Amino acid sequence: MYASYPFGETPQEEKKRKDDERYQTEYRAIMQAYEKEKIKRYQSDMPSDMSSYMSSYMSNMKTHDEVKTQKRKLEYESHSETESESDDEVTVNQQSPQTEIVIHPKMANITCGSEDIVYCPTIQLCWNLWMSFVNVTKMNTLDRSRQQAIDALCECHFNTKDIDEKSCYATFGTCPSIVAEIKETLRTRFNEETQMDMDGGKYGDILFYAFLRKILTFKTPFHTYKDFESLTWNQNSLKTRVRGFGIKKKSYGNDTVDEENMRKQVSVYSAENAHLITISLPDDDVILYCPLYPSSTTLYDMTQTCLMKLNNPEPLTKQDTLKIPNIKMRLKKSFPELRNLQIMESNYTIVDNQQIIDFSLDETGAKVRSEACMMARCCGGGGSEGKTILFDHPFLLLMREKQSSVPYFAMWVATPQYMNE
Repeated sequence: MYASYPFGETPQEEKKRKDDERYQTEYRAIMQAYEKEKIKRYQSDMPSDMSSYMSSYMSNMKTHDEVKTQKRKLEYESHSETESESDDEVTVNQQSPQTEIVIHPKMANITCGSEDIVYCPTIQLCWNLWMSFVNVTKMNTLDRSRQQAIDALCECHFNTKDIDEKSCYATFGTCPSIVAEIKETLRTRFNEETQMDMDGGKYGDILFYAFLRKILTFKTPFHTYKDFESLTWNQNSLKTRVRGFGIKKKSYGNDTVDEENMRKQVSVYSAENAHLITISLPDDDVILYCPLYPSSTTLYDMTQTCLMKLNNPEPLTKQDTLKIPNIKMRLKKSFPELRNLQIMESNYTIVDNQQIIDFSLDETGAKVRSEACMMARCCGGGGSEGKTILFDHPFLLLMREKQSSVPYFAMWVATPQYMNE
């Protein structure tokens, strides 16, 4: 086993992550339980000691932004000796106890429930290159606890045929020359700079790299909620007001040209006890599936259930209302299943890995940007009333190319943490 971590989680970073998780759990409990409106409404009924405490709390932390600022300041002071400020921001978002980045949507131990789940196949594209490099289609590891992830990745659930080559780049080679090649390709093909530190590999290490970027711009931007009713996210008994976009019901008069074009972008599908729509672009679809009673299934099973219902689309009428929350997130993860992984069919060991995912959705469109790396090292062996389509509780969000049956982005949205409050 290797003691080096080229771009993964060191023991100090692991300790920092656990501290962050504990701190954020406490932070979220405070923010969810004591929203301003609830405090004002119920403060008079509180016991005197609790009322006094909450008055002091509200005077010290007047706004959501001030709470975030104080939280970030404490994190910086606690971990300044081990982390830079920019790295801390990425890690804080990713390490939330309510977010899980999955290595594969079929992972049975992670199901759609009360936590956000995110999947982007850049790590799968790295694995596909790895399989090509070792020239096998089936792999086994001495650590049986990792075999589920290995078997899922070996299915090659997603490959470069499932996405336009202009939106994707995958390669591998020997360090350090491959790093310079990757950086140059990102600049020339995508006008991008890598957000990964890939300079930690040893001479002769094999680096597997994948980049995916999709920028989807709606032909006609939707209304924003600052123009009309706000959107309240419902999670269990908690309600959180969030920013969003959509189309307002037209009570009288005709649609404007923009409103007519907004509706033409949306298709509505019949789904029992669920909202299901697509926002269509020339080459891509943004799919949103919001079951009233979500079952505790894997992200893969939830995706298949959704895609099977995409039949007989109907238009969005003037009597219909559409409300969708804005989402913006930046996530970073190193998968422990692929760290210091020895494969019996190869004399190489995967010593480390990393994935970064950026995603945003608002009235103008959607953007996905993701990078992933794996480092391998030779080891010498081994109706008439109108519908209200309201995405105000957990839902599935997919993005795929029209010619492909496999999404290139999937997210189970279970909490409002990435919605602009």
